[in-house]
Amino acid sequence: IQLDLDPKTDAYVLALPASLPVRYAAVLTVINALVDFVARFPNPHPLLVVAGQDFGKALGMLLRPQLQQLPLAVIDEVIVRAGDYIDIGTPLFGGSVVPVTVKSLAFPS
Repeated sequence: IQLDLDPKTDAYVLALPASLPVRYAAVLTVINALVDFVARFPNPHPLLVVAGQDFGKALGMLLRPQLQQLPLAVIDEVIVRAGDYIDIGTPLFGGSVVPVTVKSLAFPS
């Protein structure tokens, strides 16, 4: 594995694969993997997860008890590729809508 960041100190978003099936068993597998990841790489930043699939609320509700006090946001229906940058805005409508901007190109300053 090659990482351009430090998973114990940097802020980042974990993107679930687009090929992940929308099934309960797959969601449970993701939950176990995320819980293991958080245990291996404790980080002071919130755990941010994006998925192209429409199961963010279910994933978040099932993941929340496993992570206890860790701040968590699971945002669905967001398509990203490796190297994309994501801007996450302030939640709207009581947290049911979150504005997201995906930046696919970055230019050095």
